[in-house]
Amino acid sequence: MSFSVLVMDKNRKIIINNNKDELKIVSNWGQVKRNVKLSDVVDPLIEKGLITPDQWMDIKNRPISEPEKMEEFMYILLKQKSGALGIFLKALRNSGFHHVADELEGIPHKDGCDHSRTHPRVPDVCTTETNKEGKSGGQGSASSSKSTDTVRQEDLHKMKEEIKDELRNIRENLASERKQDRDQLLLLQREHKHLQNDFERLRQQKSELSSRLDDLMSSVDSLKSKLEEKEREYQELKRINNGLREDLMRQNKSNSRSIQKKDKEKEEMEKRLEKKEDEYKLLQAMMETLKSDHEERLHRLKVVNKEKVRLDGEYKNVLLEKKELESKYQALNQQVKEVQVKHTKEVTQLQGDVKDRMLRIEELERDKNELSQQLSESEKENEELKKENKKLEQDLRRTEGDKEILQTRLRQSDLQKYTVPPFSSVARHPNYPPQTRAPPKPQWRLGARGKHH
Repeated sequence: MSFSVLVMDKNRKIIINNNKDELKIVSNWGQVKRNVKLSDVVDPLIEKGLITPDQWMDIKNRPISEPEKMEEFMYILLKQKSGALGIFLKALRNSGFHHVADELEGIPHKDGCDHSRTHPRVPDVCTTETNKEGKSGGQGSASSSKSTDTVRQEDLHKMKEEIKDELRNIRENLASERKQDRDQLLLLQREHKHLQNDFERLRQQKSELSSRLDDLMSSVDSLKSKLEEKEREYQELKRINNGLREDLMRQNKSNSRSIQKKDKEKEEMEKRLEKKEDEYKLLQAMMETLKSDHEERLHRLKVVNKEKVRLDGEYKNVLLEKKELESKYQALNQQVKEVQVKHTKEVTQLQGDVKDRMLRIEELERDKNELSQQLSESEKENEELKKENKKLEQDLRRTEGDKEILQTRLRQSDLQKYTVPPFSSVARHPNYPPQTRAPPKPQWRLGARGKHH
């Protein structure tokens, strides 16, 4: 006979098929979950490495019932290596759960009593009756049967009283649990409303952020286009400035050549003028010599007079040449001054144009720097908005997950029913939980293991 159980995990499927230990655990799943408390047997399990302290603290701190904690441990036990069941059986026997260990091993009971329904701390009816019959075995058959009937009546009366007390406690516990569940349901409904309001607010914020992001993207595009246009204007002005600079250099070279030529002519005229002045000085010296020799050379007066006339004529010619040279010198000075003034004006004008161009280039560079700074700030703000958008999307997904969890809990709270167990003739302890159907396992408590299908 083959037996298979399908267990769904978050990322994988575990198929339990034809394994003796796993079949024993699965076939006695409900009995172990109802009759064994995990905290009573957890110490030897931790010592043997069957369950880690982190797993035990995780199960212990969960707000779930004891059967559900035991169910979590049995799910961990199913995934352990072969031999884990033996460690679990030994821990059960050491903790006093002999009947549960026998059921897991498949050992039948010789006395015919159903030990699976008896808590280890409550004395078994069959065991009590057997012990009482053994004590009264030495008496006669009539006294033995009579004492047995009396004991049974007393035990039945005690069991009835205990069952009545247990039913009363169960009803009180059910009423308090129903009240707690109603309060919890109202709290969950209020949380659900708050989460819906938060979800709407997050949706509005997301739409506003998307619109702001679109505006920023459009402004970034416009800034990029303006920056490209300014870059083209800067290149054009740079090209014009280079042309003006070349023209200025050419004009400076031509003006420097003309100035050098004029300077050379001026130097030649100055040399000629100096020569004529030297000749004039020489003539003056000669006239003085002639005057000093005038008295001595009276007899040569006529010759001297003629020479004097000739010299006077030459002197006049020299004076005329001197005047001409002076007029030419003055004209050259005037031309030099005009050329210098014209050159100064042209240089000043060109320098003004260059300064204007440089100022315009500096303004364009400042505009370029400002635009690049605005572009970088816009990109930083865009990155911050993207991060904020991602964070809001994560919060939105987390809120949607919490919403699904709350919806699941609401459905479980609506579907949960509380029923009173039927009357049973078996003795039960006042603290023993009723044999009701285990509530469905909440999906939200599985955490990272996903949803059961």
